[in-house]
Amino acid sequence: MFAVALPTSSGVATRREVVTCATKPQFKGAKKMAHRRPKKRCPADKRHGPAVYPEAPAPPPQYTVVSQ
Repeated sequence: MFAVALPTSSGVATRREVVTCATKPQFKGAKKMAHRRPKKRCPADKRHGPAVYPEAPAPPPQYTVVSQ
């Protein structure tokens, strides 16, 4: 960890600890959720596809032309 001096509006530099060696940081919460998520072990779950629904009927016509 390196200490970096940051200039301020008053002209007095302050010291702040900044991590400069991290190339790809990962937050602890996201890392733990990815590690603890439920794993698919059953072959039926592994090849489970999206739900298949019947095709929707055609919509009704908007206007009906009646000639007299």
